Amino acid sequence: MKLRINESTDFERDIAILKAIDFKPLEDKLSEVLGMPITLTSEIKQYRGDRPIIKFESQDVRDACGVFGMILSNCVISTFGTGFYKNSDDIWGRMDLQYSHKEGGSNGMDLLQYEYSQENGWRFRLVGEDR
Repeated sequence: MKLRINESTDFERDIAILKAIDFKPLEDKLSEVLGMPITLTSEIKQYRGDRPIIKFESQDVRDACGVFGMILSNCVISTFGTGFYKNSDDIWGRMDLQYSHKEGGSNGMDLLQYEYSQENGWRFRLVGEDR
């Protein structure tokens, strides 16, 4: 997956860290959990604090929503909260199912949380799993 950078920043080191991470395991985990191929696009953004964040979004997954998909205008898996841990190069994030209704309104729900460290690799926790 190729990362897009939203704007020029002074965070070259953090951006280099994000670019060096293989995010394929995150796509693979989402694909496994949802029972369908998930492809994520990503963008590095300057956001709150002094470090960049990475924003993910999948393709529209309405076709996998059964009868529920009939009332949706959009349904994607996307980031809802992400960042670096304080004083660390490790990242954390949450992937949500986010959807919009055909007649207005939108909502979302937490699917899984992830952590990545250069030392230990990926860790995932599905909603409802014990810590």
